[in-house]
Amino acid sequence: ERKNHEVIIRALAKINNPDVYYAIAGKGPLKDYLSDLAKKLGVSDRVIFLGFRTDVFELYHAADISAFPSKIEGLGLAGVEAMAAGVPLVSSNVHGILDYVIDGKTGFAIDPKDVDGYAEAIKKLVDNPELRASMKEDCIAAVAPFEISNALNVMWDIYREILGDKNEC
Repeated sequence: ERKNHEVIIRALAKINNPDVYYAIAGKGPLKDYLSDLAKKLGVSDRVIFLGFRTDVFELYHAADISAFPSKIEGLGLAGVEAMAAGVPLVSSNVHGILDYVIDGKTGFAIDPKDVDGYAEAIKKLVDNPELRASMKEDCIAAVAPFEISNALNVMWDIYREILGDKNEC
């Protein structure tokens, strides 16, 4: 429930564009509910349940937009991974996600309950390939601090601060 796929399915129905699909990777207890909702809203042909996947990074490279509408999130590595592939996010504006998404620059950050806001952001990105392309480099740059080499350097700095410089020991 906290992943909030329902808001994107509802936004998809408002967009009413047969070329826009929502693919959900993973599995969980809400699959039947979400599938029924998609049928009820007339978008079941545009909501794809992929199940458990090990090729998620390749999926990001096949996507034009990534939706990350969580109601609550820690750091939310799925969003970081999408941005690392140069894919702009349509995400919620909750803590964790706001640590890396830059509203209007790497995608759009929206209230998790705002179906109309998600629909507008998705439509804006769908209708404007130039905007998506301009966000690509910004996405890649924004996630640089989360790369493993940078994270390791930060951790080493913390260890040095706590333990002292090894040359002093």
